[in-house]
Amino acid sequence: MIIFGTKATRKLLDQGTFDCPQCQQTANFEKRRARKWFHLYFIPIIPLETFPAYVECKACKGTFVEGVLNASTGATSDAIRAEFETTALAILVRMAWADGKIEPEEVDAIEHVVNLMCARDFTRAEVEAEIAAAENSLDDALSVATRAGNMLNDEGKEMIVNAVFRIAAADGVFSREEEDTILEIGAGLGLRPAHVRGLVRDLVEQAQKSSGQHTH
Repeated sequence: MIIFGTKATRKLLDQGTFDCPQCQQTANFEKRRARKWFHLYFIPIIPLETFPAYVECKACKGTFVEGVLNASTGATSDAIRAEFETTALAILVRMAWADGKIEPEEVDAIEHVVNLMCARDFTRAEVEAEIAAAENSLDDALSVATRAGNMLNDEGKEMIVNAVFRIAAADGVFSREEEDTILEIGAGLGLRPAHVRGLVRDLVEQAQKSSGQHTH
């Protein structure tokens, strides 16, 4: 029997100490780069995809863009937060475009959800500008989610999945295209498909229960 498939490796690029913006202390870090390979008999043979390098704090297990190593804690924390906030809006908008159209309810949901997630407040005009920019952008959901995944720990990644589901369900319909986009976003974040499907299943059940309670 021939055993083949794909697997991911995470190559260690550097290690040392840094000022972690999440746990607010000087901690050990590892800088790694993830790469997906085609394997034969569990031996990596053909490189398929290389992801951006990321930094993991060994104390709190938070993951960050590698720029976290290049500045002081305060400046880096602000820069990472700003980058995350912009990326979060971009992910939510691409989720809304999954079925090829964006309903007014989805625009309302994007504005509401992104401002719950982020320290800054996005205006309606900023949300609509991102929607217009994303319509014909080559920067798809997978690539945008990969950027966010390098800044988040597992809890943060699950928060993103929860948020994009809320956008997908905002118009009252959860389509197959929207489910596929959530799986794509989950892959970019670095979550296994089974994990994302489990999260979505739980969210669908919660939405159904909530809908049933409101009809009584």
